[in-house]
Amino acid sequence: EAMDWRGLTPGMQAASWTSWLEADRARGFEPEKPPLMRAALAQLSDEDWYFCWSHHHLLLDGWCLSLVLEELFARYDALEHGGTPALAPVRPYSDYIAWLRGRDRAALDAYWRDTLRGFTTPTALLSSGARETGASPRAVHAAPEHSVAEVRLSSEQSSAIRAAAATHRLTLNTLVQGAWAIVLSRYSGTTDVVFGTTVSGRPSELPGVETMLGVFINTVPVRLDVDEGAPAAAWLADIQARHVEREAFATIPLTDIQKLSDVEAGTPLFDTNVIVMNYRLDERLASGAGAFAISDLRIVDQTDIPLTLQVTPGERMAVELLYDTARFERGAVERMLGHVAHVLAQFADDLTRTVGAIAIVTPAERARLFDVFNATAAPLDARETVLDVWDARVAETPDAVALECDNTRLTYRELNAWAERLATGLRALAPAPLAADTLVAIAFRRSERLVAAILAIWKCGAAYVPVDPDYPEERIRQVIESAAPRIVLRDDGTLDGSLETVFGPSVRFAAVGDVERAGAEAGSRDVPRSRRAEGRDLAYVIFTSGSTGLPKGAMVEHTGMLNHLLAKVEDFALDRASLLVQNASHCFDISVWQCFAALLAGGRTLVYIDALVLDPERFLARVRSDRVTVLEVVPSYLGALLDRAGSAPPLFEDLRLLVVTGETVKPALVARWFALFPAIPMANAYGPTEASDDITHAFMRSAPLTPTVPVGRPLRNFHIYVVDDRMRLCPIGVAGEVCVSGPGVGRGYLNDPGRTAAAFLDDPFRA
Repeated sequence: EAMDWRGLTPGMQAASWTSWLEADRARGFEPEKPPLMRAALAQLSDEDWYFCWSHHHLLLDGWCLSLVLEELFARYDALEHGGTPALAPVRPYSDYIAWLRGRDRAALDAYWRDTLRGFTTPTALLSSGARETGASPRAVHAAPEHSVAEVRLSSEQSSAIRAAAATHRLTLNTLVQGAWAIVLSRYSGTTDVVFGTTVSGRPSELPGVETMLGVFINTVPVRLDVDEGAPAAAWLADIQARHVEREAFATIPLTDIQKLSDVEAGTPLFDTNVIVMNYRLDERLASGAGAFAISDLRIVDQTDIPLTLQVTPGERMAVELLYDTARFERGAVERMLGHVAHVLAQFADDLTRTVGAIAIVTPAERARLFDVFNATAAPLDARETVLDVWDARVAETPDAVALECDNTRLTYRELNAWAERLATGLRALAPAPLAADTLVAIAFRRSERLVAAILAIWKCGAAYVPVDPDYPEERIRQVIESAAPRIVLRDDGTLDGSLETVFGPSVRFAAVGDVERAGAEAGSRDVPRSRRAEGRDLAYVIFTSGSTGLPKGAMVEHTGMLNHLLAKVEDFALDRASLLVQNASHCFDISVWQCFAALLAGGRTLVYIDALVLDPERFLARVRSDRVTVLEVVPSYLGALLDRAGSAPPLFEDLRLLVVTGETVKPALVARWFALFPAIPMANAYGPTEASDDITHAFMRSAPLTPTVPVGRPLRNFHIYVVDDRMRLCPIGVAGEVCVSGPGVGRGYLNDPGRTAAAFLDDPFRA
């Protein structure tokens, strides 16, 4: 095809050429319909042309490209000068076919069957930059859209890599495959990785094979064990030895290799490929030698492999990733390129270190993880407790309503006075003095008495242990036995006398009425006052279900609890106008902030009893009539509420924020919420009991477009890391285990040093 664009402006010529190339790529080729190549010339001026040569890979591979173009330009030069081109003899492709037919196919099959034995699941890139898709692009007919991200190493870096390879008698291909194996292993979380590699397919034992035109290239699987404990140099030498061995078996088609593997039929063996260019066009073509000069030479390949790493040697080594845009986000691909380059740089620096000691997180990424994502510093006095803030609120607004439960309404002054009386009664009834880190169990149902009792326990300097009186007796016995509290506070009528018989005089069981009477009687006589709780003292111990079935008591200190409450006040903008519902069992950590966050801001806590919470329709009506401003529910309960909400947006006309927690929230549920209440934001709160409840908040004003709902950013004074199984930082977007450090991290598990040592570690990332 010839086009005359001399009448167009340079800008129009460039735009027309771009459009033409896109259309040409979209045309593709159908193997059953020749020709399988096209050529086009667009004349720009008397001296300048665009030239495009398109062909199907069935005709030629990359090696042949330079051979064909060299002959083309040699013939052009000869025509220009009226001579005859000097062309070297070419061995026919049929000789290669004959050689190929003489191969021992049984031996080839046996090699690949042994190599891939036991490998059943293709290596996955567990990254948020890897988009969730249905079928693999190789399972559909439409060609995937690819883009290219590239980084060019400096001359110094390139030279250092070449020098390291030479020193250790390794090839560049070996270093690149090793680097990719490490990156792939860290992304996938497995040390048994498989990726593809593109080989020239030209057997060295066939003389003249380098002059043949035809398809020799092949892509075969590379299976590597990323041995974390091996010295990098020895591990790379083993990769190189395996590569040399593999070359003799690399002529078998990939489709046949697939059938010899244990991977399920129809599932590709690998989704990533590695190419190290060992051929390139004659530099003469781009240097201006001959009859004409090439000013902009581009080679574009189409592939059905989602991700291909290509490294081109040179003074400045080029590292490229060709990626399927439907499968990978560009930002994630660019970070991956940085990881490959970083591993290559460490190879160049020191190959005596172990494979496990090689980091893939770059220094710039590490700084971002530490100094940007974890920029959470906020004021926190380690000597201060909730009681200090509570006392300030009582002094500021003594007659403001602090707490409501059914028909009971208490002001700050009244609630504080009640807590003082209960504290006096607890000190009077305790079989031994209450002091820091001593425990008092609370076996209440949800009510206003719960909040007063917790304040009273803290005023005694002790910590509380929640016990649900409706739990099975065996569970209650386990908790009390593990906690060994001085007193078990119970509602009148809860907990039968059998437990008192079990524990005898070592534990005092007391009904709230008994404590109140003891406090009133002690009011006229001296009862030794205990030291009030301080920041490093225990605030509460919540028992969670252990993996062995036995409950484990997570110990949380006052400083951590206060930090979390202040985070709620700040992030949720709580103030004196805030009305917050307390609807969770006091055996769950979220009950702590539900009880006290509004009180620290001068607002009001509304305690909803079980009967109300268990009736979603009554619950909805009560939230509306109480003019609640902040509400927290678990996603499953939110679903039940939305089932009954109908299409009545005025239902939550006073609500400023909905908080979901405790379970994984699905995007579909978030979408349901915003379909009914588009003006009310939602916060997804996430965190473990062991770290004083939530450690992150994610705020949403619309349903996320991602497959999962994010958990958000760290709360004040928390540092959060995503690490692998060796406590190495995972790159941004790569799946791993969440670790958290900061004042909110609790003391460990009560009377359980083994599980404490396994779960609570010194922060390895901060001095």
